[in-house]
Amino acid sequence: MGLKEFSYLDFKVKFVDSQTLLDYAGMNSFAARAFGFRDLRDEYEILIDQELSEETQARTLKHEVIEFSLMKYDYLTYWQAHKIASNYERFGHNWVSLFYSNSKEKKDPLECFCVAKPHDNI
Repeated sequence: MGLKEFSYLDFKVKFVDSQTLLDYAGMNSFAARAFGFRDLRDEYEILIDQELSEETQARTLKHEVIEFSLMKYDYLTYWQAHKIASNYERFGHNWVSLFYSNSKEKKDPLECFCVAKPHDNI
């Protein structure tokens, strides 16, 4: 049946059925607040659909961590953070670096928040 729960970085990751997630692949606490989703009780909790393949679960986890970090630390809206996380999935790490190239600090948010890089196996 696989894992029910594990820790990743500071996050508690739980695998739940798709009905609990309202057919989303995953959900982090900041996205949950944006949608009025009440099943996340801990700020550092991420829910992942248990019915997805392991590869899709890993990709979803990366997406949720990126989205969470951008919303919490850069104060982006859900839609702004979701767009960046989605483009990271499609275009990889370099796309995010280009997105932030006009930033005063010129820091890559993924390095700042210790998010897994594409070559990491999670």
